[in-house]
Amino acid sequence: MTACGGGRMNLALLLTLVSCCLASEAKKYNFKTRNQGEDFTFDCCTNGTWTNLRLRQTTISNTNKDIVNVHHGRDNRKETIGHEHQGRLNVSTKLKTTSITIVSLTVEDTALYYCHFSHVDDLGNLHLDDREVYALMVKAPPPLPSVPPPPPPPPPDSSFLILLTSVMACALSIVVLVIYIVCKARRVHEGRLPLPPQSGDTVYEDMRRSLRRGGD
Repeated sequence: MTACGGGRMNLALLLTLVSCCLASEAKKYNFKTRNQGEDFTFDCCTNGTWTNLRLRQTTISNTNKDIVNVHHGRDNRKETIGHEHQGRLNVSTKLKTTSITIVSLTVEDTALYYCHFSHVDDLGNLHLDDREVYALMVKAPPPLPSVPPPPPPPPPDSSFLILLTSVMACALSIVVLVIYIVCKARRVHEGRLPLPPQSGDTVYEDMRRSLRRGGD
């Protein structure tokens, strides 16, 4: 199931719980949406006298538990926080309003929350008052978009390769031709060099040979 599908199912289940809640004796209903990691404050108000306040949670799986229990005595106030929310709750009271803040919300905090007041009078009678009901839906962050791999480089142009091959062949032919011309010119130059000068004895011997050939 996708994250979107899971969010729709959570919303449907949450609305089902809300309909049941509205059929009860709750006097006020609030639907709130927050993103994961944000904070949310429940403002629990009452006009009467109270000695005990419970913020009760009903999860999507229909489990009930007390998030915090605030006992307001004549001389002192005591807060009892559930172990799953230790370090994540801030409680403050001003006049008739008690504010309870859950910090760093998670998807598991999606649930119904009841501000449940109770008071025992001087005759020992218990008075109950459910003032507010909050339907809180915590949305998970959207998945990060996947980065597509870079496209492969385009294939080289065949016409460019043909042109490059032709230019290299021409250049090689020119180099070979130049080397041939240089070698040929060197050989011709060497054939035109003057004969080394001959010594006197060599000339004399040549004359004798010529005279002998003439006498014969």
